[in-house]
Amino acid sequence: MRMLFLRRFVGLNGGVLKTFDYLQHARASGLVSPRMMFFPPRPWDRRLQDFVSSEDVVTEPGDPDIVLLSREWDEADSVGLTDGKRPILHLVQHAAHGVANTAENASLSRPATRIVVASGLADGLRQFNPNGRVVVIEAGVDVGRAPQPWASRRWDVTIAGYKSRAIAQEVGALLTKSGRVVNTLTSTIPRRSYLDAVASSRVLVALPFQTGEAAYLAALEAMHLDVALVTPDSGGPRNYCVDQVSCITPRYEAADIARCTDELLANPELLAGIRAGGSAVAARLTLAEERRRFVDLLGELITPHAAAGTGR
Repeated sequence: MRMLFLRRFVGLNGGVLKTFDYLQHARASGLVSPRMMFFPPRPWDRRLQDFVSSEDVVTEPGDPDIVLLSREWDEADSVGLTDGKRPILHLVQHAAHGVANTAENASLSRPATRIVVASGLADGLRQFNPNGRVVVIEAGVDVGRAPQPWASRRWDVTIAGYKSRAIAQEVGALLTKSGRVVNTLTSTIPRRSYLDAVASSRVLVALPFQTGEAAYLAALEAMHLDVALVTPDSGGPRNYCVDQVSCITPRYEAADIARCTDELLANPELLAGIRAGGSAVAARLTLAEERRRFVDLLGELITPHAAAGTGR
């Protein structure tokens, strides 16, 4: 069976990378032949070489048996993919889906099976009575490396601050003034370089969008790398970003973020506890578990579709 992934693309971000994960899950399932179509329509280029092959990318939709999209409902309409002929999987990975009077929230009225990447976001969605089944598949990550030895880490703190640059710079200045060795990141860098920086740190200060996140993968990556996490509450990831258990959750203001980070580094017992809590989360939220759950769902969807004689 043919499966088409739709994705708006102007550059690499967490949402795009998670869609790439799902493309690879579909390929590994052996149940479908997956392809991806970007909007605006565009062919493969070298920015994608670590994630998808040139054979994966198409510029015409064809006639797929099943479609997966995230926020691309208008694009799917424009190429005739929402005519009711095929199942649609709606990968919900943006906090705006749980906010009234947004385009994302309005799309919940469209018929689809919804894969929601965080249980907190799913709880928010259900109050709007979405049209179709809601399935929670907690987002997982694979950082592709083992944690570095604690004693060899270069940075006391790395700040993942490109979503909140001004606050990141202020936090960095405050921590540097207190004598901490700080690496402040306020622009996007290649993923491997970013993970190198996080892995070389004792603490990650992860600054989400202040409007909220669905599943904040930067936080989860830190846990997989045995890096203690300081991050303000961002809504969706509350099931795994638990204050004083797997992270420290300050107010979203520079002074409180810096204070909490400094106190964490000064408290070996608390630091060890946060690391242990994060490691427990990392053991549970893996890319392998995400794949297992998605493949099970995909099998449920395509079996009746194929039995009806529409599979190809």
